[in-house]
Amino acid sequence: MNTQTLKYGLIILLVSASLGCSEDLPKGDPSSSVTTGRFGLRTDSGIAVGFDMKPHFLKMLVSGYAPIDEAKPKSVESVDEMQNCIFPRPDSLSKIYLLSSHNHRTHAGVYTFGQNSVQEQAQKYVNEWRSNGYEPRPPTETDNHRMEVTNVIVTDTAQPVHIVLGSHSKVIYNFHVAPGVKISGVSLISASNSGVANLPKDVPLTVMPPVMALSCNAIPRHKPQPHWQLAKLAKDGEDFAKKGLERHLESYRRFSRYFQTNFGVESETRMIGGETISHFLVGPAPSNLASRVPYNNLQGAVVRMGRTEFTVIGGHSEYRKRFGEEVRRAAEQLVPGSLASLNRK
Repeated sequence: MNTQTLKYGLIILLVSASLGCSEDLPKGDPSSSVTTGRFGLRTDSGIAVGFDMKPHFLKMLVSGYAPIDEAKPKSVESVDEMQNCIFPRPDSLSKIYLLSSHNHRTHAGVYTFGQNSVQEQAQKYVNEWRSNGYEPRPPTETDNHRMEVTNVIVTDTAQPVHIVLGSHSKVIYNFHVAPGVKISGVSLISASNSGVANLPKDVPLTVMPPVMALSCNAIPRHKPQPHWQLAKLAKDGEDFAKKGLERHLESYRRFSRYFQTNFGVESETRMIGGETISHFLVGPAPSNLASRVPYNNLQGAVVRMGRTEFTVIGGHSEYRKRFGEEVRRAAEQLVPGSLASLNRK
């Protein structure tokens, strides 16, 4: 039995009586739920990763965690977005953390989409109707429109912290802040529509929209590591992997220069990053279960994010209905007279 497993086992035994054994706590070694993908670590939905890239069971970090599939927030509020490439410089006393992952394991009951997607599907809808001679079923794009959710547990009380969120997919960052923590600011760099929930209202939030993030070379890239699957394939002589690794390295260098200019530190030295990170730990893990951070549920919370053209709070059926209505409305504008004129007589 290794030290990590023994540590968690002892914690469980010491507090089980006070908890009345009513809480289903994880057992074993959290590192067994971590693998490596093409672009870094992959964790399952119950694992959080800290600054030292050490995995932790999420339930060992927060109390009262009860995951809800497709949790539905109370509302989504739009915040002002940046109009240029320059983030406000963090306070010089603040410690910078960069949280970045390509994907996350859990989905929220929130869908966002834009007019371009509606128009594209409306054209396909009309073309299919014209080709078949009868009304087709409106298409949906669940994987592109559904938002993911990841938990951010902040425990660093040593000094003020400034957190940079690097979103590759549509993510809601759900915050859980320990007593004594001072968050001086949060900067959100979004490759897709992303936002925050349960972030204290007095914390300044700056959001860079997806179009600008792309044009400013601000999308986070991790420095390639030898243990990545892509790096191993390149080492084995696979041409596609060599080219992919070169492209990724060049993207990383561009982002690193951007990050250094805006935040005053080298990105890789401040990153908690991977291919699929379910949850982030910013600071030390609680020393015992009694000092865990209370869990803030996404259900019923307010999400703050950049502007979206269409937002649906609900399940897949509600999203499908709304998206279909928008596609149908756009399709009607593409056909003179009425869509019924496309039916074959």
